Amino acid sequence: MLFIHQKMTQCISWIRESVTAKVMVVVIAALAIVVSIYSHLLLQSRQQWLKEQVLDSQVMMNQRILESFEDNQEEGHAQTLQQYFDSVAKSSPSIEARIVNLESQIIFSTNPTLIGQNFGTGDTAVSEDRRVRYMAAIPTRNSCRNCHLQTADVMGSVVIDYPEETIEKPLRRDRLYLASYAIAIVLMVSATVMLLMWVVVYNPLSRLSRSVQAVQEGDLEARCVIEGKDQFFRLGEGFNAMVESINKQRKELKDLHTRQIAQADRLASIGKLASGLAHEIKNPLHGINSALTVVARRVQDPGLQEVVTEIQSEAKRVTDLLNNMLAYARPSRPSFAPSDLKSIVDKSLVLLHADLEEQGLKVELAAEPDLPSLELDAAKIQQVLLNLLLNAIQVSKEGDTITIAINKVHGELVTRVCDHGPGISDELAAQIFEPFYTTKSDGTGLGLAITRTLVEQHNGSIKLLQNDCPGACFEIRLPIQHEDHVTQS
Repeated sequence: MLFIHQKMTQCISWIRESVTAKVMVVVIAALAIVVSIYSHLLLQSRQQWLKEQVLDSQVMMNQRILESFEDNQEEGHAQTLQQYFDSVAKSSPSIEARIVNLESQIIFSTNPTLIGQNFGTGDTAVSEDRRVRYMAAIPTRNSCRNCHLQTADVMGSVVIDYPEETIEKPLRRDRLYLASYAIAIVLMVSATVMLLMWVVVYNPLSRLSRSVQAVQEGDLEARCVIEGKDQFFRLGEGFNAMVESINKQRKELKDLHTRQIAQADRLASIGKLASGLAHEIKNPLHGINSALTVVARRVQDPGLQEVVTEIQSEAKRVTDLLNNMLAYARPSRPSFAPSDLKSIVDKSLVLLHADLEEQGLKVELAAEPDLPSLELDAAKIQQVLLNLLLNAIQVSKEGDTITIAINKVHGELVTRVCDHGPGISDELAAQIFEPFYTTKSDGTGLGLAITRTLVEQHNGSIKLLQNDCPGACFEIRLPIQHEDHVTQS
């Protein structure tokens, strides 16, 4: 029993998991239903035909009995009529025929022991089988009226009983034959369907499944070879093309990853070197700036004062560059506190109010109402906004509008800063966040690199949106749910 249970479980599992098995089960079930319905209808037709044959036989026998009864009544040979009943009993022992007079007395019968008994009392069947009964009246002839002074229209009736076995036995035989034929047809057609499904469906699907499994296990060199020009062939070709594309992209990504790792190593080395140099240069430079301040106070010659002022300006630029390099190479860890992002935007606009007025620029701020507070370092996020707004101010013309939008989208606060400047080409867009990359003659190339680092410290992201406004549009996404594992670049 355990073995049978295991096999049935395996069979059910195969049907559930295999498309071929499901199709075969459906086809076989449909075929079995069609054959069963056809067999049922055929058996019903056969049963009706047998009933009609029995009825015809009863009618013919009744006609013969009537003719024999009338002839023998006229000639007075009752014994001859009983002999006819005896011959019927010998030729068809299962049939019981009798003639009953008006007093319900059996006067002739295939069973002589019933003669003289009342019909329905001593009347017994030949066997225990159920019977199909046929009764017909015997009309009174004129000659009988004159001879026997009969006034009734009938002289009696003929009763013929056939056992239902006469019909049931052929039907059982037909059922057996039909069942055998049906099973044979179902088995033959099922075998043909299974063979076709195996060749046309199962084999291609198995090859495709094995190829998919191989690719899933990491073998991107696996290919599915399916012969023919049908849908499975096209599916296999599509699968091969897809795997080829994935393999190509994987190699490209691997090469890109290798280059990025090498570049990251170089940048890390440069960062360490720059950090060390900046630290070593910063102290002497601070002394130079202090000395220049003293010299500027004591120099009276206007020409020399202009030279000293220029030297101070250049020294300040070098100091700012060193501070940016230190901020990028060794960023400080953010100090998180509940903060209102819109308030940070407002403070940034206040700090840049003079620059905006000087260039005649407008600012449109659109923020959703009831924005949630965020766990963030307000100073660092303000630095991010100042960097983006300063870039927008530098590329805008008088009368342009800078738009700022803050919205809540899928558990994040999304801030967009857009300008109406010349925009950024696709070629440059891929490099703008790289350190030391700049298109400005006086730029350091660290502004957007530092901006991205600060955003990523908040588990956020920043990207350039192309074609979302006439100029450049930067999108910052910050998670509303604060995570403790804040990254520190």
